Amino acid sequence: MGEAGAVVADGRIPVVPGFAGRVTAGAGRGTPKDAGKALRERVPRSSHDSLVLPAARPDAVRAVEESSRDRVPELAPLRVGRMAAAPFAFLRGAAGLMAHDLVGTPVTGAGAQICGDAHAANFGLYGDARGRLVIDLNDFDETVVGPWEWDVKRLATSLVLAGREAGADEDTCRRGAQDAVGAYRRTMRLLSKLPALDAWNAIADEDLVSHTDARDLMGTLERERGGGGAAALRRRAAGAPAGAGRGGRGGRGLAGRVPGHALAGPAAAARAVRDP
Repeated sequence: MGEAGAVVADGRIPVVPGFAGRVTAGAGRGTPKDAGKALRERVPRSSHDSLVLPAARPDAVRAVEESSRDRVPELAPLRVGRMAAAPFAFLRGAAGLMAHDLVGTPVTGAGAQICGDAHAANFGLYGDARGRLVIDLNDFDETVVGPWEWDVKRLATSLVLAGREAGADEDTCRRGAQDAVGAYRRTMRLLSKLPALDAWNAIADEDLVSHTDARDLMGTLERERGGGGAAALRRRAAGAPAGAGRGGRGGRGLAGRVPGHALAGPAAAARAVRDP
């Protein structure tokens, strides 16, 4: 026994109860990569190519009514009116209905603290606790421990609908969705090779923003935030605090704790609605 109840496994490295033990060669345990490959065999990517809706699926109108039950009654008609304006707007307001549809879809069983509403318009710019301008998820009203696949599928679906709303053709919308899920896969592969602390703190910041066409970025902010996001960017350029005028949303908060999603979507979202 070592200090504080630790068991010395090989004379050098203690095994602390409650923490994963060290994996050594020939110990009869595979590597995390082996475990991932086993999950891939059990749930191949091709298994996600279709969606079978249950016969008892809630009616869309009834689902919206149910989701408005605990909201301010006077604001419910305004919410419904916005959702009825376009398919992308409906998707944004129907996170619960999409989650219901995804319940029966294939999952690997690897859970995460998911956003629960990871559509393209819920990625944005804000200042973190250290004053950096970051690009990340910025809405966590529906956050829950669940299948990571749900966030990725919601993001990809939103890019298709956002592209259509912007007038993009179907090929462009499809490329946008493929770009997003491909970026997610590549980012997770990169994060898996980093030390745990580096992966925990990985986040897209101004270094990424500097490679983006500023005019396109400002136009996107004007459309999605009604001018608020662009104004914040202008204030930062003028030297004002990054979180000024954002109603308390400037902190890094939970966003820095879901690095896999932090790097996957913003650039793909921009390209999905910008490609000719």
